[in-house]
Amino acid sequence: MRPSPTETTPPATRTRNGDSGSPLLAAGAVASPTNVAAEPQRWWSLSRRDQCLVFAGLAAGALLLAYQWTHAGDRIDFETQPLVVLDFKLDINGADWPELCLLPGVGESLAQSIVEDRQRRGPFASHEDLLRVRKLGPKTLAAIRPYLLPLEESQGPNAAEVGGASPPNLVD
Repeated sequence: MRPSPTETTPPATRTRNGDSGSPLLAAGAVASPTNVAAEPQRWWSLSRRDQCLVFAGLAAGALLLAYQWTHAGDRIDFETQPLVVLDFKLDINGADWPELCLLPGVGESLAQSIVEDRQRRGPFASHEDLLRVRKLGPKTLAAIRPYLLPLEESQGPNAAEVGGASPPNLVD
């Protein structure tokens, strides 16, 4: 048995134009058939049109990022000067602490310790004599040895007794 059309459509209450057969309800909503389940509208759900707009925006953003990564990331070339290797030699018995700071692995405190030790105990007789400085070890001595002037026998602690003159300070 087939239901009559009056049973499937909800009764229209008072409408704008006064016609009771109009699908417009009093609140202005369109009457829907009873056999279609209405989904509740959620705030996070987007219409099909809005979904297409969001997808198009994301795709355009991805294309712009891809273009930037491939084309805008080129390096800037500029001329640089070649590295200059300075070959300097330092007199360990005549250098002040700022000059000793130029040596690799020698900082301000170690340079001041070398100068203090030299003032207390006298000049260094050999490069190995630098190991008497408390903060200087064999690795640091091996690193700075190429930058030290060779010490002569007359530069040792007994240089005044031998009669040798002290060497001139080569680094100012």
